[in-house]
Amino acid sequence: MNKAHRFFLSQTCAFIIAVLLLSLLSFDFFHADHDCSGTDCPICAVIHIAHNARLSLCASAGFAAVCAPVLFSASTQKKETKNVLLRTLITDKVKLSF
Repeated sequence: MNKAHRFFLSQTCAFIIAVLLLSLLSFDFFHADHDCSGTDCPICAVIHIAHNARLSLCASAGFAAVCAPVLFSASTQKKETKNVLLRTLITDKVKLSF
């Protein structure tokens, strides 16, 4: 997977999360002041589910924002370690004359 493909995937995921959050917020906004039918109101149930989903998405996005730099730094350290292990005198072009 090349860099452009990863960038496209990350942008697509961010867009999908943004659309989900906006749809949940719009449902809350448009149906917050409805005629409640009592304890088994289906609109209240959906509002409750949307609220829990929004909290879950926000927590997941926050967790991803915290973990992304850690994973990125771990991947760059892995590449540097791999380069150190592959180094030889020939690859470093060391002259062995006394």
